[in-house]
Amino acid sequence: MKHQKRGMTLIITISTLTLVTMMAITLFSMTRDEIAIATNIRLHSVAKQAAHSGLNHFKSLGLHYHNIVDRGGGDREVEIIPLTKVGKAWYKVRAESAAEEDTFSVISEGFMKKGDRIISYSEVAATFRTIYDD
Repeated sequence: MKHQKRGMTLIITISTLTLVTMMAITLFSMTRDEIAIATNIRLHSVAKQAAHSGLNHFKSLGLHYHNIVDRGGGDREVEIIPLTKVGKAWYKVRAESAAEEDTFSVISEGFMKKGDRIISYSEVAATFRTIYDD
């Protein structure tokens, strides 16, 4: 009878240990996935903020429709701000003249890089209209 009780204790102990181990592995896996998701969200947020910084940089230049057309020569699209680093992120800004006179679109691209590889990207666009006061 004593040997049978010892056997049951061993089985219960091994079963409990297995259950606790499985729970620990599951917790570790879930934590690792949550960290990866949070990292991706942070990278995208930084890229988006960089794109907004590029748009703000463009606004600070005070350019109007004719400046954009003159810079573009005959091209419809022109690079306004070349690749610029802000913190750990990058942005660049381009403008496109619209079909309507005195209207142009500005596209600011923000991204995070790892080496030469882009690991997160965001784009912000705005339409501007130049109004002349006679």
